[in-house]
Amino acid sequence: MFTKKLLFMLLAMLLICSTLVPAKEYKLFSPDKKLEIRVNVDKIISYSLFRQNLQLILPSQISMAIDNNVILGVNAEVKDSKERTINETLNRLLDRNLKR
Repeated sequence: MFTKKLLFMLLAMLLICSTLVPAKEYKLFSPDKKLEIRVNVDKIISYSLFRQNLQLILPSQISMAIDNNVILGVNAEVKDSKERTINETLNRLLDRNLKR
């Protein structure tokens, strides 16, 4: 669940960025380096997920439609990026065993 939220937040941040830097691949790793998310930004934004070099999710396009038929994620370009390491723990909001 945490991985899905993290993936969504990171992809949403990339969707918001626009213009200047040519097509690029970004890699995000889990703290234990077992999970890797690759985000490619070009004419479309796509992502793929790997676990210990085994591809779990094939490259998948992502975009977002907002008001006035504007689509974020098509002909996207990254305006700026920074590489950094974050070492923090987020606590779960819900118990895994909670029945729905």
